[in-house]
Amino acid sequence: MSHGDRSVNALAVLEKSAVKSPGGLMKSPSFALSDLDAYRRAFNAYDHLKNGTVVASDIIHVANRLGYRISNSQMADILESNGLTDSSSLTFESFLDLLPRNKKQISDDEHREAEIREKFRKYDIHQTSSLSLRDVQFALQSELALSPQTALSLLNKFVRLNYDQFIEFYKKVEEKKLEIYEKFGKFDADKDGMISEAEAHEILHRDLGFTEEMTKALVKRFDCDRDGYLSYVEFGDFYMVFEESKAKIHQAFQDFDEDGFGYVPNARAEHILGEILGYSEEKCRQAIKMFDKNKDGNIDYEEFIDFYAMVEQETERLAREFHNFDQDKDGLLSLSDFQKTLELKGHSDDEVDKLVAGCNFSSGFLSSSEFRRFLSTSASGSTH
Repeated sequence: MSHGDRSVNALAVLEKSAVKSPGGLMKSPSFALSDLDAYRRAFNAYDHLKNGTVVASDIIHVANRLGYRISNSQMADILESNGLTDSSSLTFESFLDLLPRNKKQISDDEHREAEIREKFRKYDIHQTSSLSLRDVQFALQSELALSPQTALSLLNKFVRLNYDQFIEFYKKVEEKKLEIYEKFGKFDADKDGMISEAEAHEILHRDLGFTEEMTKALVKRFDCDRDGYLSYVEFGDFYMVFEESKAKIHQAFQDFDEDGFGYVPNARAEHILGEILGYSEEKCRQAIKMFDKNKDGNIDYEEFIDFYAMVEQETERLAREFHNFDQDKDGLLSLSDFQKTLELKGHSDDEVDKLVAGCNFSSGFLSSSEFRRFLSTSASGSTH
């Protein structure tokens, strides 16, 4: 199955999984939390003054971000018919009336196609212009609020292979089978037919930057008979996780190495670290200094492996903290969630007020970047 075929099938699955309103638009049951949040993020991206408004001339960029393909002339007509000029300022509510709620100048088909494009972009996590079956399974889980098992069952009903597609599929199965057999031999250093934790750690540390604790956890995850070793039968799932992790590191390095020099300058690594984890400039400098082992002012690929492992661990920690703060589990961090969590952590009313004052709740919610900055700069946020 080609990338193109997968893309078409993936879009078909997204269409099948969507809930349609009487007007024909695809709408999720949780419009206020799901769709509005997407609109809010797109709107906030062009709220350059951070005052809750966007200049009308930027609305076309917001529209593109949301999957619309509105021409300059069409946008000019929309603005004019609503008594607006390019220099007009729009609040979020005004923006909703002008774009997603606009049925007069934007057809139902245009709304529907925009939502399909936005959904495809959302689930094309690796930006390959195609969705893997795992991506589509995740789309089903998210769109229909299903468990992974139920989503997989539904995916099996949606996706089918004809005979020619099965031939191509089975060729890849044979290639992967040989690859797994060969890699098992690489991990099994003493050739006793089993992979010990020490043997696994040697490669996991070298290729993924794993600590001994991380290796122990991963081996335990796939050691089904709990004998402390990975047999060939247990190795398949383990190896798939290993390969996916390597691919993620390689892709991340390529993304960070913008100029293709084979290294990431420390200054860029510091900037990225600040964006991803919300670290202060000084904390970023200290972290990068630790990973630049040869002190050449750059992070090469070998150094990047350890750097990326740290980022992954910190990202997981931030996700856990966000989940702890998100009291109503709606995926958004409201002022109420924030205050209640701080109170549960034992902060006094005065301490809560000071911490709230240092955060930006102008949109009604704490953005992910603000939350990361809060955790990074306030030890009270995560250790109290």
